[in-house]
Amino acid sequence: AASLNNLAGLYGSMGDFVRAELLYTQAIQIKKQVLGEQHPSYATSLNNLAFLYASMGDQARAVQAVRLYEQALAITRKSLNDTAYVLSERQQLAMNQSLRYQFDNYLDACLAMPSVPPQAVENVMLWKGSVLYRLRGLRIAADDPSISEQFGKLQRAAAHLSKLVQVVPEPQQAVSWKQRVAELTVEKEVLEAELMRSSAAFREAVQQVTMGQIQQSIPEDGVLVD
Repeated sequence: AASLNNLAGLYGSMGDFVRAELLYTQAIQIKKQVLGEQHPSYATSLNNLAFLYASMGDQARAVQAVRLYEQALAITRKSLNDTAYVLSERQQLAMNQSLRYQFDNYLDACLAMPSVPPQAVENVMLWKGSVLYRLRGLRIAADDPSISEQFGKLQRAAAHLSKLVQVVPEPQQAVSWKQRVAELTVEKEVLEAELMRSSAAFREAVQQVTMGQIQQSIPEDGVLVD
């Protein structure tokens, strides 16, 4: 898949978009089958195909590019959110910065549209300040002694899952790797659900701020300047 991706990049730079699209699509299918649709490497491949579409100067392809970028960003945000339980602020900021190109590519594609898609503003808000918001909320949850044991279990499960999904397994280990990822994902989700039922602090920590909430917090005679 990596070799197909590299060759697709070469064809794309030569202006041979048909061959580039075919190879990028093949790489995506391989990663989807082997790694699953939530793996960071799958998001990278979606981003690459979106970049190709955005480079073609075709309106229909430009719309496809925006959709693929949004799909890749959603996977990347989930991956970043999952690391909030185990990484320090500095490490999270570094990880955000290393993946920032996906966000920048998405914004470039949105700004190239005849009118900027409304969801672009929400995606900006979801990206900006996300590390600070996650850590602030998790500190609140960590200070709740009634959930300390369950929260510790969640951190351990999240740490194992985060480490696992950052690697690409050897072919002979792919089946067992996917099974273990699935098991840890379920374990983490069950622990999160239990904590959300038992702790208001945790519910606040994991709640994602929406564009609607931001709009409601702005006074009638005020504006948000970004």
